[in-house]
Amino acid sequence: MQLIEIDSAVVLSFIQGDGDAFTKIYQQYAKNVYKRFYFLLNDEDLVDELVHDLFIRLWKYRENIDPNKSFKNYIYTMLHNMAADAFKAKVRAQKMQLQMLHEVQMETESSEEIFVKKEVWQTLLQAIDKLPPQRKIIFNLCKIEEKSYEEVASLLNISTSTVSNQLVSAMKFIRIYMGKHYSRFDLIIIMLFFRCL
Repeated sequence: MQLIEIDSAVVLSFIQGDGDAFTKIYQQYAKNVYKRFYFLLNDEDLVDELVHDLFIRLWKYRENIDPNKSFKNYIYTMLHNMAADAFKAKVRAQKMQLQMLHEVQMETESSEEIFVKKEVWQTLLQAIDKLPPQRKIIFNLCKIEEKSYEEVASLLNISTSTVSNQLVSAMKFIRIYMGKHYSRFDLIIIMLFFRCL
């Protein structure tokens, strides 16, 4: 997304509460903001909501904007922070859905199968929760959301090599953690099931 710097006089008027300046800012940036959110999140309803929220926040906190700094960078930073928060919320929701699905599946199995699967699931979740924050986010985005390295790098504003390195470290840690609780054969089955190899 190529944002163009808006005239500093417009920004100054906007900070002072000028509605016409806000309209100019909206007209200049809304389309590109929408495109960038959509590229990152690929969810039309969520993107509509986020674009709306971004401009509401922009107006609400306009007095915090430094008119001597790049306005387009301010919007770009806001956009990426909001997209990252939305991704985290989406990952949490999917994690809950997976947990609920897992619990429904367990209802049709024997008590021994239920116990084993629940134990494996809890151990895996413990391993994931022990990852450092950024590594945990990258693991969830790549392995649960099945996002590409490029998508994750763009969302988190980091390089693809950082995504790759963090993911390798996360999977190594999870394999070691799970290996302390299960035999090698069981571990291979678990890791294949959760696509962690």
